[in-house]
Amino acid sequence: MSVRSVFSAMFIQKQEEHERMLQEQEQREAAEQFFEKELRTVTVRLSPFLLAQIDGLAYHLEESRQVILDRIISVGTTEAVEGYSFAFTEKDVFTNEFFDTCRQAAREGKTFKELMYKPSTEE
Repeated sequence: MSVRSVFSAMFIQKQEEHERMLQEQEQREAAEQFFEKELRTVTVRLSPFLLAQIDGLAYHLEESRQVILDRIISVGTTEAVEGYSFAFTEKDVFTNEFFDTCRQAAREGKTFKELMYKPSTEE
C-alpha cells in the first residue's frame, strides 16, 4: 500500500468521524430545543454576593437574570457531564447514554434517578 493511499484512507476516516460528530451534535441540539418548550420552575438560594455577580453580568450583557442563569446552568451542566465522563474509559458512550437518559426522563416526566433506580426483585 502506498503512502498516498494510507494518507487518503486516514483523511477519509477523519472526515467520516467529523461528519458523524456533527450529525450527533445536530441531533442533540434538536432534542434540546424540543425540551426547552416545556420549562419548569425551580428555586435556588443564592448568597447576596453571588446574586450581585449574576445581576452585574445581566446588566453588562443587557440580558435578563433568567437568560444569564439559563446560560450558566446549560453550559455548566454540559461541561460538568463531559468532565465527569473523563473518568470512564468509554467517555463518549457514557456521555451519550447520560444525555439519552436525561431526554427520556424529560419526555416521561420522571427524574433521572427514577429511570436509573431498578428495585431488586430478589426476596
